[in-house]
Amino acid sequence: LTGEKTPTALMLLFADQEIAGFKQDPPILLTDGKAKVKLSVGAKLLGKETPSFAVSSAKILSLAPEEDGSWTLVVQPKKGVVDSVLSISSGAGGADIPLLVAPIVDPNLSKSGRLSEADFVLFLKETGTPKAPKFDLNGDGKRDYLDDYIFTANYLVKMKIKPESLKPKETPKPKETPKQKETDQKSKTRESGKKPEKGEEKGKQESPAKETKPAETKP
Repeated sequence: LTGEKTPTALMLLFADQEIAGFKQDPPILLTDGKAKVKLSVGAKLLGKETPSFAVSSAKILSLAPEEDGSWTLVVQPKKGVVDSVLSISSGAGGADIPLLVAPIVDPNLSKSGRLSEADFVLFLKETGTPKAPKFDLNGDGKRDYLDDYIFTANYLVKMKIKPESLKPKETPKPKETPKQKETDQKSKTRESGKKPEKGEEKGKQESPAKETKPAETKP
């Protein structure tokens, strides 16, 4: 993560994990050893040959092909797993897709009985020292990005926040009115120095044709 480490910045990292042709349901799984996760692998990630699948630190309970060429797997990660990868081998080559899984921890660090963003702020603020790290959630003796990942995953699940909902929405471009289009056209004409063709500029009237006087007939 580059820039300032904030609750929103860490949660948005989970929104950026989307992979075209792959879906995990639920999007984040807390690994208690019993929970299952459904994985959908789209046809464009696979070749024409029957694919083979393997999942590290987890057990495949079922897998089945779908009518559209995709495959569905039901997987049960081991208890406390923080790193589980789906490996796909097919005629199209291979792919390794990390699953969003994390061990269960209590993110209510303030012990207030009600989880809030204040707990997230406390987690980021209180890091301890290298010799005595605080909130070392995976117990590896250091406070690093893995602890950030574990805390954020638990916070999102328990607060029922969908990471994609945190992405800034694009503001739709307003439609141009006929008058705005006419103004833009005039601006472009002035910039290019080219005179508009006859009838090109709205509201410009063509000069009326001269009347032809009929020839006089001699008696």
